[in-house]
Amino acid sequence: MRPKILAVAAAAWLVASGAAEQSPIVVHHIGPLTGMLAASNKEALDGAKLYLDALNARGGVQGRPVQLQTLDDAQDPEKTVEHLQTLIAGNQLLALMLPRTTPSTDALLPVSAQQGVPVIGPQAGGSAINQPPRREVLTLRASYQKEAETAIRQQR
Repeated sequence: MRPKILAVAAAAWLVASGAAEQSPIVVHHIGPLTGMLAASNKEALDGAKLYLDALNARGGVQGRPVQLQTLDDAQDPEKTVEHLQTLIAGNQLLALMLPRTTPSTDALLPVSAQQGVPVIGPQAGGSAINQPPRREVLTLRASYQKEAETAIRQQR
C-alpha cells in the first residue's frame, strides 16, 4: 500500500465535504471478517492499521486521528451492499478502504459511484473494478488479466 494515499484521499475528501469540524476521521472497511478469506483479509487490515498508527503518531490528518472501522460481509455481496447502504443512510461514510473479493467489490461499485463514495485500494483484481476507470475508485492492484500477462512475459 502506498504510504500517503489514505492521508491524501482523506484530506481531499474532508475539504470537499466540509467535514473538517468533526473528529476523528473514520474510514470503513467492508469485507470478510469470518469465513475462508478472514485470515488473509485480517493480514491486509493489520497492515492498514500499522500505517494508520504511524500516521496518527505523526498527528493524523490536519491534527485529527484516522480510525478504521470494520464490518463483516462474510463474503456475501448482498451483505456488502446492505452495510454500504446502512452507512450511507446514517451519513456515516467518508470512504471505503480495502474492500475484499471481486463479487463484493463489483456489487458495491454502482452504489459508491451513485453516492460519490471513494473506494480506496480494493483487494480484488477483477476487470470490472479497473475498467472503465472510475473517479471514485483508487486501485492499488492490477487486474487479474494484467497480473497474468506480466507473469507470462516474465516466464519467457
